[in-house]
Amino acid sequence: MPFSSLPLPLFALAIFLGGGTAGAFPFSTVEALASGAMQGITEFLPISSSAHLLLLERVLTGENLSRSGRGVVLTNYHLLLQLASIFPVFWIYRRRIGQILSAVILRSSRAHLRPLGLLLVAFFPSAAMGLFVDRHFCAAAVATPLMGSFLFAGGVGILLFERLRGNRGRGNIENLSWRSAWTIGLLQTFALFPGVSRSLLSIVGGLWMGLSPASAVEFSFLLGSGTICAAVAHRLLTRQMASILPLPVFPLTVGIFTAFFCSALSISFLLHWLQRHSLRIFGVYRIGLGIFLLFL
Repeated sequence: MPFSSLPLPLFALAIFLGGGTAGAFPFSTVEALASGAMQGITEFLPISSSAHLLLLERVLTGENLSRSGRGVVLTNYHLLLQLASIFPVFWIYRRRIGQILSAVILRSSRAHLRPLGLLLVAFFPSAAMGLFVDRHFCAAAVATPLMGSFLFAGGVGILLFERLRGNRGRGNIENLSWRSAWTIGLLQTFALFPGVSRSLLSIVGGLWMGLSPASAVEFSFLLGSGTICAAVAHRLLTRQMASILPLPVFPLTVGIFTAFFCSALSISFLLHWLQRHSLRIFGVYRIGLGIFLLFL
């Protein structure tokens, strides 16, 4: 399947789920375009896509999602945008994914099963914690000062990490230990709060556990993609995704395609950036945005 055709299954899903009319829900094409672009750009950068989407929603509508009737609908819409954002990952790492699928289905090579096992070990803590946090803490986690605190703390953490880590990261995913994978998974559980960033914790965790920048990014992207797929599958099975039915099809589709293409550009940027530079620029950005939100 050509790269440009990858969003087509999501287009079909948009038609299936977004069955409303233009007047059924206050959701414009401009809002869909902005949220799709924001999601695609920020999903895999270590700056927290959830925080940026929540802030964008407040800028566009002046509403707090946790106190708004739009909250449930748009939370699931953002999850659908996350799903669109991970499709470029499947394309970029199609060889690795193909090797894993071949090992599982055809039993072609047991060596390719180890990366899958490591990803599952890292996935389990956030999957177990996600249900608990989703039920008890999500409403409190979207307060602007709290998001600012998380963004600021993450920025300081990046700068400290870059100062301490040196050139220790040279390993690949196959060299990662089971304990290290579990540790990365535990770190990722903190990303359930807007402002923390799943990519930040998994990339930094991978680097700290000895992975090279390229391998840390690969592990982070594959782990994040699996987490998002599981979240979407859970909501589909429990029929929670049906809440986006009032959304009109055209804006929904615009958001999905925008998230897909912006994500592809963002992933390409991060991969090339980390080949020559550190994460410091993201730390500085997080600190600046965090301070702004704390005094907003």
